Amino acid sequence: MARPREFDRDAALKRAMSVFWAKGYAGTSTDDLLEAMSIGRQSMYGAFGDKRTLYVEALERYQQDSIMGHVDRLRSAPSPIAGIENLLLGLIAFEDDKRLLGCMGVGSIGEFGTADAELTALRARSGAILFEALVKQLRAAQNAGEIDTSLDAECAAKFVQTTMQGLQVAARGGESVETLRDLALFAVVALVLGGSRGIGEAIVRRLAGEGSAVALTYLASPEKAAEAARTAEAEGVPALAIRADSGDPAAVKEAINQVLARFGRLDIVVVNAGILMRGTVDAFGLDDFDKMVATNIRGVFAALHFAAPHIQDGGRMITIGSNTAIRTGFAGASVYSMTKAAVAVLVRGAAIDLAPRGITVNNVQPGPTATDMTVGYREMVKPLIPLGRIGEPDEVAGLVAYLASEEAGFITGASYTIDGGYVA
Repeated sequence: MARPREFDRDAALKRAMSVFWAKGYAGTSTDDLLEAMSIGRQSMYGAFGDKRTLYVEALERYQQDSIMGHVDRLRSAPSPIAGIENLLLGLIAFEDDKRLLGCMGVGSIGEFGTADAELTALRARSGAILFEALVKQLRAAQNAGEIDTSLDAECAAKFVQTTMQGLQVAARGGESVETLRDLALFAVVALVLGGSRGIGEAIVRRLAGEGSAVALTYLASPEKAAEAARTAEAEGVPALAIRADSGDPAAVKEAINQVLARFGRLDIVVVNAGILMRGTVDAFGLDDFDKMVATNIRGVFAALHFAAPHIQDGGRMITIGSNTAIRTGFAGASVYSMTKAAVAVLVRGAAIDLAPRGITVNNVQPGPTATDMTVGYREMVKPLIPLGRIGEPDEVAGLVAYLASEEAGFITGASYTIDGGYVA
């Protein structure tokens, strides 16, 4: 009887694994395996056993390689959360000839279900290793201040594992790389410049509640910014608070870069940062004038200018102006009104500039709203409002959320006044 020829067992196992990956267990014949492994039937049975035994060994090897790859992606990232994002993105980076086939792990569940004790135990061992690595990664993220310390790391790890399984099933079903990327990351990323309090905080909360990952900037209120970020995270989305002076174009540019570094994309930009300084034209100082223009006009332009190259086609840009751009009935608001009128005009032009990319640019013009900025004169202006009350930040946030939605895709270059009829 002829002796079985020698062969590279490890290489043969990898080739068998590729066949099982491509065709599944049921669709793979012994002849398919022999051809792929370039060995004879006697060599196969002598080295690996029958088809089932070979499949189990190939699946175990696949699971080991996968877990090692997952852990490497977790550890190689610059931050704990970035590691988890790398892990999810790694699941969609299959070669063209393999991507649609998903993975052996998902395939084994599809073919054998969860009743096969041997395969179930194998998957459980691999899952336990990954679970421990994820828990460790999430706790590192908590220690680094990337996520709230109140988050249950074990529950979050289970959620990540479930998301991974969903991505693998979607890949096997033929979803596009773009769709899979949106599943791996959050499909919508919003940046709210001036999002730590008042109207800005309400916008952050509303967009987070609708499923957007949210970044927000602040200047002088780190505690409120941190609270706004925690509130967003409580909605189940990631949030990022960035210290940035909206009157400093370099700081605005850096904030946008931080959003891109963290989330990899930008879909919605809300420019809410602004300052209010009062004074009649004969008494208003030029230094104060320059400050107002730097933040309320130049800062808005800088945000649109630096965000435009990076925002996704079909994205949304929304500025928060003021109804004083239309009319103010009080002395001392001339410079503030001028800056807000400038924003309304800028928005009309920017809308035309960005229309070829499907990006909409709109302006929301609140009237008196219950924020820190209006504490001193709410009661004075209330009788001038036909609806008889001051507006609420959540009401402004609702309008912003609509303009940021898909339903508002045909609205651009518009200024919407929300002031209870004040300038009607």
